[in-house]
Amino acid sequence: MSETNRIDVKRLLLVLITLWTGSAATIFLILLASGNALLLQGLTKMSQVIASMHAFANVYVPLVWLPSLAVLLIVAFYSQRRFPALTNRIWAGLGAGALATFLLDFFRQLGVIHGWLGTDTSVLFGKMILGPQVGVLSILTVGFIYHFLNGASFGLFYTLIWGKARWWWGIVWAMLVELGMMTLPPMAPIFGPFGSKTGSSAYFLVTFFAHLGYGSVLGVLAQHWVKDKGTIFSLLSARRGASAAQAQPADTA
Repeated sequence: MSETNRIDVKRLLLVLITLWTGSAATIFLILLASGNALLLQGLTKMSQVIASMHAFANVYVPLVWLPSLAVLLIVAFYSQRRFPALTNRIWAGLGAGALATFLLDFFRQLGVIHGWLGTDTSVLFGKMILGPQVGVLSILTVGFIYHFLNGASFGLFYTLIWGKARWWWGIVWAMLVELGMMTLPPMAPIFGPFGSKTGSSAYFLVTFFAHLGYGSVLGVLAQHWVKDKGTIFSLLSARRGASAAQAQPADTA
């Protein structure tokens, strides 16, 4: 029984570490950096907002974000034989989230090209991490990398929590993400909740359909790629480990 409890504690720690390093650490970079600039400091000029976000990222990226990504890789490989269900959910979530971001980005780019969105978030991300003084190509490259890692992080969170769920749960999750985007920094303080400061419904509609597409792809891929059924609680179940051990053939030697 003590062995079963140890397995349960290991799973709990590994899942919590994965939630932070694989999802929250990436998402919190933009949320905390923009929230600090727009809400705590009350900055309104975009040049000041970006400068503040870059100062925050200068500390957060090397001390929190990059180490978190390294720890995530360690957890994924450590769990590969010990807790394969967790490793499967990690790679399935990251892969599905990243691929789903391609469809989201199709709608986003349409919004940028036609002026329906007030800003190109990839440029904002790139300037936040590198600073506004570097070259445009570097800003776009780093911005796109962070953008897709952000999408992958939301995918990982989805597979960890819901597991092998019906595909439409991906849409439910994407609508929650959309709700957060419409009401939290950086977008809500700049453009108003649901784009109310833009004077047009285009901003909200573009992001809505972008996340609808993201959730559809995420849900379909996760349903096919995640191997085990059950929510996050199935990953924490010690009984699951005990059942797997009992299922092993007996040693007849």
